[in-house]
Parts: sequence; structure tokens; C-alpha cells
Amino acid sequence: MQGRISRLRTARTGQIPQPVSVGAAAANSAFTLPPVHVRLLTVTIDMICWAGTMVFVGIGWLLFFYSLEKAVSMAVHLFVQ
Repeated sequence: MQGRISRLRTARTGQIPQPVSVGAAAANSAFTLPPVHVRLLTVTIDMICWAGTMVFVGIGWLLFFYSLEKAVSMAVHLFVQ
């Protein structure tokens, strides 16, 4: 596929494919921001996902290189002192 042009669609319709306009989304000038509570919820979910990723990165290598018992004891020693 090249730039959103489907060969199946052009074979079925027989029309010459036209590229999608880049400015089509910009033509809609009625864009408004979502309400504040929706943005706060989105930011909260993003922060929780980021924290979960950081915890996984922080202890994921332990689970990869060591057995579960040893990895758990090493993770406890990393965070509890």
C-alpha cells in the first residue's frame, strides 16, 4: 500500500486512486478541547501506565535473569532498606 491507496479498491471500482489530503483534518475548524475532567482522567491513566512500566523495567531484568524466589528476594532488597 502506498499512502492509503488500496489496490483492491481501485481494481473493484476502476477509478484512479487519489492520495488522502493532509489538510483534511485541519479543515475542520470546530475543534474544541475535551472537558477538564476528561483530560485529568487521561493524565491520571497515563501516569499509572508510566509508573507500571517503570516498575516493570526496574524489576523485569531480575525475573529474566534469576529464578522467581531469588528475583523476589532481590527486588525486596532493592526497595526495602
